[in-house]
Amino acid sequence: ESGATVTVQGDLTSNVDILGTGKVLLKGTSNQNIDMNNFTIPALEIDNVSNATLLSAAKIGTNLTFTNGNILASNNLTMASAATITGPGISKFIVTNSTGKLVKSSLGGAPGFIYPVGNSPITYNAVTIVNTGTVDDIAVRALGNALTTGLTGSAFTKEVVDASWDISEATNGGSNLSVTASWNATDELPGFNRTKAGLSYYIPSPAGNVGWDLLNSQTSAASGSNPYSYTRTGITQLGAFAVGTRPVLSPLLVS
Repeated sequence: ESGATVTVQGDLTSNVDILGTGKVLLKGTSNQNIDMNNFTIPALEIDNVSNATLLSAAKIGTNLTFTNGNILASNNLTMASAATITGPGISKFIVTNSTGKLVKSSLGGAPGFIYPVGNSPITYNAVTIVNTGTVDDIAVRALGNALTTGLTGSAFTKEVVDASWDISEATNGGSNLSVTASWNATDELPGFNRTKAGLSYYIPSPAGNVGWDLLNSQTSAASGSNPYSYTRTGITQLGAFAVGTRPVLSPLLVS
């Protein structure tokens, strides 16, 4: 019922949508498993310092609240078009340390949506996305390193932020994104210069254009103060994004 809370101290499993407008509160003392088989929880609150693990895909109908603990998401967690996330921050976010993504349904127009993601329980690399193009389901996964070939390859060891983001859309084409990627000073690898860096996209094809695309005209001083951030606008091709200093995340120029 409206205003009601069901407190769960063990695991949560369902093969149907949980009906009504009340809230499920996960308040255990050890890790709690969420196995929703891609069905909906109307509202969910995490208050467990031992975290919760998403064993299968799940959907949130109205609100996801972080009080204590992370959600370890090896499967997709989808927010309904009007659903919100309350209270995320350090040690209170969605950990995408496998193939799972945080998906926002029907993202379009201002003010956009904050994706509170990170690749480990102690690494918080949130992304804010505004889509001024065709309304679409936009998904984000945080990776633990910036990789030489986008979503694969060797990890860079210098001159970048030690993280990257896999951003995708349900329907190819039509999106026009402004992406703001954030990181902390402890994520910066040796040689990274936050006064002259930027957010780079990995071009997967055609063969002659493959590589990270950061140009001098796209570099600037970072915004904020621990966390820091860069914003890139006019993004119409989605995939791997990373923050770095030229020339590491840049095209190879030849004459």
